[in-house]
Amino acid sequence: MIPGATDSRKTRPNTIHAHTSTRLHGCGAAGGGLSDGSIVAAGAAMAVGSAAGNLGFGWFGDRFGHRIGDIAGACAQAATLAILLTTSGLWSSVLCYFCAGICVNSTFVSHSNVLYETCPHDHRVLHITLGNMALAIPMLLGGLLAGQIAAKWGLRLLFSLDLLLSLAAAAWLILAVREPREKPAQS
Repeated sequence: MIPGATDSRKTRPNTIHAHTSTRLHGCGAAGGGLSDGSIVAAGAAMAVGSAAGNLGFGWFGDRFGHRIGDIAGACAQAATLAILLTTSGLWSSVLCYFCAGICVNSTFVSHSNVLYETCPHDHRVLHITLGNMALAIPMLLGGLLAGQIAAKWGLRLLFSLDLLLSLAAAAWLILAVREPREKPAQS
């Protein structure tokens, strides 16, 4: 088990990935050579970020639409990666864990609600199942690919590629994805 993580059977894979990435960076020379104890202590910031992402964007999304939670998640992921690439030390790890918590939970609550709000009532279970599978398969394959990239070329290249993808995702969500609650324009 990853030091500081909860039982992995109860933790979503992207939470484990965020913790592992931050821990690997923080314990390494580039991240300041922090001890496992410091990383675990900094990991408490993930709980605060998770609460902010889940409660804050859940509440905001219920009132104004859940697209904003996905945008916030992509931006928080980009912030996490930018911090990993440009800073080191204990406060770097604290900020990374906080941003990772926002990322994981704002996107989770938004994804779940968007699926629920847009599914046809006659096929609700099928729609939600397929929607979750559509994300699970790329997430699994992405994690495997990320491990290969990190092993072959290092964390810096992996974090740089992830940052570019996160910025592209944020731009796409902002510019090309409409709020599902909005009615399409009539022509």
